[in-house]
Amino acid sequence: MIRTDRNYVKKLEHLIDQAQNAGNRRIAIMTQLFLLILTSCAKNYDLAEKFFLLCLTYIQMSLNNTQSYHYNRIPMSLFFKSILHIMKYEPIQEIVAQHYLNLFTDILINYEKKCLHENIIYRECAMIACTILWSLSFNESIRKQLKHCDKDFFDVLQTINTNTNESTVKQATCGLLYNLNRLVFDRNSSTVNDNFGKTIGISYDSSDQATVVMIEQELNKSGHRVWTIYDHMDDQFVPTFLSLMTSTQCLIVCLSDMYRTNNRCRTELLYATASGHHVLSWKVQIPTNNPEENERVRVRAVETLLKRITSIGTTSQQGVELGQVAIHMEQCSTPTNFNRCRRRRTKEMMNLENWTNAEVLTWCEPLNMPGFSKLFAHFDGQSVLKLYEFCKQNSTETVVVLNNDLHNICKQENEVDIQISVHEFIRFQIEVEKLVTPSVMRNSALSLSSWKSSLPKKRLKIRTCSIL
Repeated sequence: MIRTDRNYVKKLEHLIDQAQNAGNRRIAIMTQLFLLILTSCAKNYDLAEKFFLLCLTYIQMSLNNTQSYHYNRIPMSLFFKSILHIMKYEPIQEIVAQHYLNLFTDILINYEKKCLHENIIYRECAMIACTILWSLSFNESIRKQLKHCDKDFFDVLQTINTNTNESTVKQATCGLLYNLNRLVFDRNSSTVNDNFGKTIGISYDSSDQATVVMIEQELNKSGHRVWTIYDHMDDQFVPTFLSLMTSTQCLIVCLSDMYRTNNRCRTELLYATASGHHVLSWKVQIPTNNPEENERVRVRAVETLLKRITSIGTTSQQGVELGQVAIHMEQCSTPTNFNRCRRRRTKEMMNLENWTNAEVLTWCEPLNMPGFSKLFAHFDGQSVLKLYEFCKQNSTETVVVLNNDLHNICKQENEVDIQISVHEFIRFQIEVEKLVTPSVMRNSALSLSSWKSSLPKKRLKIRTCSIL
């Protein structure tokens, strides 16, 4: 409620000005940190960037105070806590990639080099830095930089991972080392006996547990054996997850806003897609005020999920590769500004292939797909369809091809390099699927998207922005 109240935010900004004019820097800084946390939740990037850069300045000033690691009587750990969540958003990651990545890696290196284990404030900052770097490591550009860090950096991570008893720190170092291809574990280790015969897994954020319980119960009724990511996971979750996936036929991913920012969930999704497993995505929706409609949508979604799981099992036994399915539980509405374009060309807009570049850009603008928006600079409807078919290969190589082209475009236009994430990659397919699905399905509350998980021998040629 607070983060969406613009008047409240303005009052806080006014309080900052008043505190600074009165010479009370501590009140001003604490209010800035509060606003930074609020804006990071609301994704107000303009305001968040301003306070984020201020917070980094305060961290640097705190580091200069080696006696107490405080600035204006505020402990450095509070500054780290204030930026923890905002580090998961791409605009902030790009700022870090260009100027501030060494700030966080040096925190860890100096933690060991200067023997700061007994300093409570610095130690807390070092542990938070592990989580921050884990969030940053999902960014392709940052991951490349981290892989070239000094050996001291990786030694510290391994030491912290081995010695810590804190669950969040153990998970962060485990996930970070895995993303950087530095995690050492026995890939042949067996899973616990309770998982025997369970061929369906569910990956989810803990806030969506009620949805997961419902899905698990429905699958159990139909004779399917299911494991969830919290059944057998310890803090070294990557080895356990990979071991469970060896006997898993498909992974159901409960997509929600929290899932997209959960580092653990992101790691699981990346592995499942990269390893060629069948991934069925269930989009978690906020219930409407109509219980009957909610139940109708739920029942239809469960029925569709069961059919797809049965199809996967049947075709797997026959040795035929089956595509993946995205279960998207929402009413498919069209943005208002897009409706104006549609009224101008009602007949032509019935088919995506007839869209002009202007209509493609208008459609893409509200969908929060920055990478694809950049690629679509000169795309018409036919080009979007070709790109959609290309993406249905659903392989890591496909994402790499897109990001390479995106990198070249940014370089040509002298702009900051951006990357297409796995979530944006999936989102693009879901959004296009709404447009190409027959009208009966398009107007319903349930939509399906299938694509092959293997790479064909001849890649489909597409027009990319650099070629156009």
